[in-house]
Amino acid sequence: VVQQYIPPGREIRVGLVELDDGTLQTLPKYEYFVSPEDPIRTMAHKYTDKDDQGELKLATSQRKCPADVDPELEAELDRQAKLAHKALKHRDYSLFDFRVDPQGKVYFLEACPYVSFTPGCPLMVMTD
Repeated sequence: VVQQYIPPGREIRVGLVELDDGTLQTLPKYEYFVSPEDPIRTMAHKYTDKDDQGELKLATSQRKCPADVDPELEAELDRQAKLAHKALKHRDYSLFDFRVDPQGKVYFLEACPYVSFTPGCPLMVMTD
């Protein structure tokens, strides 16, 4: 498989919640900071040292929620996330990661079919 390289610009997670009437509500965007020097998030970006009980702690730097997105970018992220939710036949909720290149073009990276309901996980932060 050969894929186009997407230069680091922004990496933004979009969360959706499906309401009782079937409409999709978008949640505040969650941005992970990437750079040309550090373009791919690894486990080291997601967790820090262990806490007092020996459990891994979620990293709090290198991310922001709500992300600072202009209305045009927000509309495009929402549009693509809703299309993906329907195309993949998700229900109840969904999380999607997108890369926005330096010129502002949005690329779908992945669907996140799992969710943690721990207090610091992205879905819980988005709904706070």
